[in-house]
Amino acid sequence: MSMPLPQFDKLPLGDPQAAHEPPVEDSLPDYTPRAAHIPQPIEEREFEYKIEKKKGVTIASLKVVSPAAYSRNIPTFCGAGPIKGSVNLYLTEPETVASVVLSVRGRFLSDHSDDMEEVMLFVVSSTMWSKDSAEATTNPSFSHKKLSGTYSWPFSISIPEKVQFSGSGTGGSTPGTTEHVLPQTYTERILSAGINYEIILHIGRGKLKTDYEIPCTFGYIPLTRPRPFPALKTIAYQEGTPLLDPTVDVDGWALAKKVIISGTLFESHPVAIECQLFVSAPLAYTRGSVIPLYVRMHSSDRQALDLLATHKAVIVRLQRTIVYSLPMKSLKHTKTNPGKDERDLVEAVWWPTSSQEQGASTSFAAGMQMHTVCLNGEIHLRADLAPSTTFPAFTVEYHVCMRPFDTPGFKMAKAEQTLVKHPVDIVTSFAPGTRAVRYAPPGYNSERPLTMEFGMALNLGASGFV
Repeated sequence: MSMPLPQFDKLPLGDPQAAHEPPVEDSLPDYTPRAAHIPQPIEEREFEYKIEKKKGVTIASLKVVSPAAYSRNIPTFCGAGPIKGSVNLYLTEPETVASVVLSVRGRFLSDHSDDMEEVMLFVVSSTMWSKDSAEATTNPSFSHKKLSGTYSWPFSISIPEKVQFSGSGTGGSTPGTTEHVLPQTYTERILSAGINYEIILHIGRGKLKTDYEIPCTFGYIPLTRPRPFPALKTIAYQEGTPLLDPTVDVDGWALAKKVIISGTLFESHPVAIECQLFVSAPLAYTRGSVIPLYVRMHSSDRQALDLLATHKAVIVRLQRTIVYSLPMKSLKHTKTNPGKDERDLVEAVWWPTSSQEQGASTSFAAGMQMHTVCLNGEIHLRADLAPSTTFPAFTVEYHVCMRPFDTPGFKMAKAEQTLVKHPVDIVTSFAPGTRAVRYAPPGYNSERPLTMEFGMALNLGASGFV
């Protein structure tokens, strides 16, 4: 049985709570003009969900208001929200109503078993009206605990941005010592697990009557940001100049790993190349932006460098790994029966660098001349990538991975699938201030199609995960 988790639309970048603030010139005389900021209201969209009698007569409705920029098919919220709207009753004749309760909840769902298992991430409930409330017992219009006419209760409920779990908790949101950022809504066609968020309006009608219930699925995006760029990288982005190489901007790069690539050239000529892959620091990147890369290659064999140190030969990709653990009866057993999906999502593009460290140098100790070739690179991130998530029983992780070189006439000494693997984080919003710039020249694109594995198509379109 497939799990009926909803698909929802591609979401834009940034924080929907941040107002658009165009500068306005202050024209008061005798003062130097200065830039003032007038917050602009966020455009909102209303979604309405109804219960109707026959002939289309509405009995009750749940109205939810959310940022329009983030919400197309369903209401979508970022960070703490809040979730706003109203609960409405339209009763043309007196009717017994015991309670009107609104609940907001988040769940991890899995259908690996006959009865779908779940972990409740959080539940927030608010009683809109109750027959035992002070209003019901003192207002004469609520005669015999029956309601008649039109009623409306506005609501505003904040979403907990972080939730806690204890290692020994069982089947629910048990307070504990481990705190986790609330994960983003997640659903993908082949995965038998996902993260689901709902608003549920429950109208209790008393004994011998069926209660009314209105469910509303909503999208949720955690608000996560990277740290600001180091000083030299910030200046380069602001001035539109090339990024400085790792020998100059030491704080702006992280060495993923140094590897020795050994193999045979043209089936007869043994070669060895020292390869260093650098990843831009800090190691957290906003989806829709870029991951800058830098490769430095040393060898005494100039011919080998000419073949391997090219934009077409170097293969570096962004790998996504999703791990979800079952059964979910106890969070302390999350290592049991894990499901896993691991795939390369996008390949880096490379182009020649003008770095001063390129060229030839003589190693007097070894008595040979060493050659150096460097390349600039970028991984262009999709705007709909799922952000990194470290959550009990459901994790989304990313790595920058260097794969074996793709060069005709070269055969590696060892058949390795991964030469370098370095963890990175994908976040949902930008750090304050300067943003990354794409430097890849036109025409430098990867021509290799990515091989889809594990039987799941790569779907990063508007109806896929975000």
